[in-house]
Amino acid sequence: LAGMIVLAQVYRDDHVPAVSAYLEHVAALDQLLCIASQLRNDVTQGRHKYAAHKIALLYHAINSSKLARDHLRKRIEEHFEEVKEATETTERPVLPDVLIEWIVGLCDEVQSLVHEVPTSWRNKLLPTARFLQHFS
Repeated sequence: LAGMIVLAQVYRDDHVPAVSAYLEHVAALDQLLCIASQLRNDVTQGRHKYAAHKIALLYHAINSSKLARDHLRKRIEEHFEEVKEATETTERPVLPDVLIEWIVGLCDEVQSLVHEVPTSWRNKLLPTARFLQHFS
C-alpha cells in the first residue's frame, strides 16, 4: 500500500506517463514481437495451417499498439483473404511462395518497427522504467 501511495504521488506530473500506460505499451510491443516471430517461424518451417489465424492475431496486436497502425493494417487487409483461402483448402495446406515471402516481409517489418521505437518515446518512458526497476 505504501508503494502505491508513493507511486500515485510520483506520477502526478503530466510529463511522466502513468505506470499503467507504460506497462500497456510495453505489453503491446511484446505481443507484436511474439506473434510476428511465431508467424515468421511457422511459415518458413512449412507450418502453414494456422497462418491466417496468426495474421488475425497480429492484426489485433497492431490495433492495440501505436506503431504504424494504418500502414500495417492495410498491408494485412490486402492479402488476408488469399492466405485464408490457401490455408482452408487442404488438411496440410501449403502457401504459395509469394505469400510466404509477403508474410516474412510483414513480420520483419513489424519486428523492425518495434525495435526502432523513436528516441522521443523511449525518453518519455524512461522515468517510469527507472521507477519500476526498484520493484524487480
